Amino acid sequence: MLKKKEEKNSLKVGILLPQSKEYPEIARHFLDGIKLYFTLHPNEFPLGEAELVVEDVGFGTERASQEKVRKLITQDDVVILGGLLQFDTAKYVGITSELADVPTLIAGMGESSIPREELPENLFFHSLHLWQSTYLLGLKSNAREVVVITSLFDTGYDPHRAFRLGLSASGGEILQEFTLKAYDENELINEVKNNIQFRDDVTYALLLHPKLLTYFIANFGDQIKNMISFPFYEGVQQSTKNWAFVNWRQEELPSYQLFAKGVADFLETPITVFHCLGYVHGQMLYKALQQCEGNENEWKSVMETWKSFSDDTILGIPVQNDISPTVNFPISFFEGQSFAAARVPTEVLTEYHFVEEDAEDMTLIRNLFTNPYLFF
Repeated sequence: MLKKKEEKNSLKVGILLPQSKEYPEIARHFLDGIKLYFTLHPNEFPLGEAELVVEDVGFGTERASQEKVRKLITQDDVVILGGLLQFDTAKYVGITSELADVPTLIAGMGESSIPREELPENLFFHSLHLWQSTYLLGLKSNAREVVVITSLFDTGYDPHRAFRLGLSASGGEILQEFTLKAYDENELINEVKNNIQFRDDVTYALLLHPKLLTYFIANFGDQIKNMISFPFYEGVQQSTKNWAFVNWRQEELPSYQLFAKGVADFLETPITVFHCLGYVHGQMLYKALQQCEGNENEWKSVMETWKSFSDDTILGIPVQNDISPTVNFPISFFEGQSFAAARVPTEVLTEYHFVEEDAEDMTLIRNLFTNPYLFF
């Protein structure tokens, strides 16, 4: 069928999301972030306008995700795949999409690492660098003796493993580790009172789900002199805390100011870390669509675009790495009473490296109870 010159086709982009009843808010915020980027920038590409085709993968299992990929490729004719998945599941998504030469970009918390040799050539990642942050937090810590307090409640094993490896590489030692069974505040209070005696001469690493972290600090924070924590404490408590994470509230950046205004104008909701992750995802998809011109082996051009991606983002200017096909963003170190109170980092690492044996150890499958959406 002939079309007028001005009538362009649409470029379909498949988006895989865990839209089950367990994580609806995460999926919505991530998708809103993608849509926001395309809303704030011209939806114009060499082959037409972009159209998002969203598929629910439920809990993000391997089988369900691969079925959705087949549907997006064979029925919807997508040119690029994106989405939010656990990285070990994404590996199988990439294997499926590689059969059709569809470039695939997957985002995540960065809770685990996948060996480069196991990944198909068409698969690329970006994340919030959770395990990298906890590794570097342990590596750069001045603490020599540490007591780790964690939980069975959706906390994740790999970030803990990374912290242990980083601390060990720095010469530190974990004296003791408590794994709490509590799910609510009263259970936590009773369990801590019955099992933990706080000391001023050791550092306590609180690697806990945000709800439990808030309960713990509210009830026992005054008893801890030296504290390391996951970067999700939003409460008000006077003890000094140390944490590391990507800085997703860089209000001085023009790119962030545009993003924040867009959230206020179109979403009318407080900014979350998954809005930020989705917005960067949208930026990387947008960049890739600019390379789509209907050429042979175009997927290779898209992959090169992601591999060399160095545009300014709301998370900072990325740098490449040799561990896996992923974009690295700067990791910031903070010291203060809470993330809301400490907006200016004490240090920012734009380049970072890992002990070779530790980087390899992080690729080993030992996910005892890792939940990729562990904090929400």
